[in-house]
Amino acid sequence: MSISPEIDVDGFEFDDNSPPEPSATFRYDFKTNRITSEIIDGIEAIEQFIYLTLRTRRFIHPVYPDEIGEEVHECVENPENTIAFKKSEIPRLIEEALIYDDRIERVYGFSITEKEDSLYVSFEVDTVEGYLSIQEVY
Repeated sequence: MSISPEIDVDGFEFDDNSPPEPSATFRYDFKTNRITSEIIDGIEAIEQFIYLTLRTRRFIHPVYPDEIGEEVHECVENPENTIAFKKSEIPRLIEEALIYDDRIERVYGFSITEKEDSLYVSFEVDTVEGYLSIQEVY
């Protein structure tokens, strides 16, 4: 005898064609590193998700599941990795960090430029809400 009974619910089916969940969220102010009381949605919320993901290291913060975050910093900060290796790995690592989200359809068109001690990365993202052009510095 189990503690919680198993109940069959007749007539209930999952609808795989249901509309996507809304992506409404609070705006994050990247200048002050604070969450604001303003609500954003749509492509603006997806863009915020992308930048937050690219600035959150994976497996470091126990409050986040393993899918959240990126591993680009590990690659870029490893002194044993050559610039050529870093440039070849960054697109894969960024795509892996973003593509699990159902709102992201495609990550492509990477351009990586080296200036002094930094790598300037730009790329394109097709989302369910439209197109985004993203720039990040590592």
